[in-house]
Amino acid sequence: MPLSESGLLPVYLDVLPIDQGALFVASHGDRLGASPVISHDNGTTWVSTQLREGRLVLAYDPQGEAIYAFSNEGVAYRSTTQGASWSDCERVGFRPSEISTQFALVHALDSEHVLVGTRGGGVLVSGDGCETWRQSNNGLGSLFVNALAADPNDPDLIYAGTDGGAYVSFDSGENWSEMNDGLLGATVVYSIVVDPEGNAYAATPYGIFRLEAR
Repeated sequence: MPLSESGLLPVYLDVLPIDQGALFVASHGDRLGASPVISHDNGTTWVSTQLREGRLVLAYDPQGEAIYAFSNEGVAYRSTTQGASWSDCERVGFRPSEISTQFALVHALDSEHVLVGTRGGGVLVSGDGCETWRQSNNGLGSLFVNALAADPNDPDLIYAGTDGGAYVSFDSGENWSEMNDGLLGATVVYSIVVDPEGNAYAATPYGIFRLEAR
């Protein structure tokens, strides 16, 4: 099936790990009831994932052992078959961020350990592959979390961008510390990314900032 026949407006596109040529497309457009689609041949053909939500964002561990899909309503799914089949997760319970698609991440060394940033619930953590969730907000000054990012060289080092600035955790999201020095008073961090060398960058209303020291 060509993507043009799927009924999707391809606003969200992701590349699946491990499976070379695998692409995932979910709609953020008019056809909200349309199922997201997946391709295993670099986009030549597409098949429906049969998921019930059209607006989905993916998170997965770098080894590709598990993929998680989250809707903006807090509905979640898990796949251990590179997206060929999915199982239901426990509902997150709070609405994830609508500002960024970086609101969820999977620990690089533990595919059962998942973090989700939410609007009003802070950071939710699952240690059992999304069967249960708990809030993990110790030290977090804002419960409106827009983005999460992990250092590729240290998977326990995690950054959070919130409506109250930037935060860092050195223990996989159990405890958080503020790191807003140098942001020029910016109170909102829309997104955070970490490059392969471990340099962290934050996007704010005042521009892009690079973390100089930890």
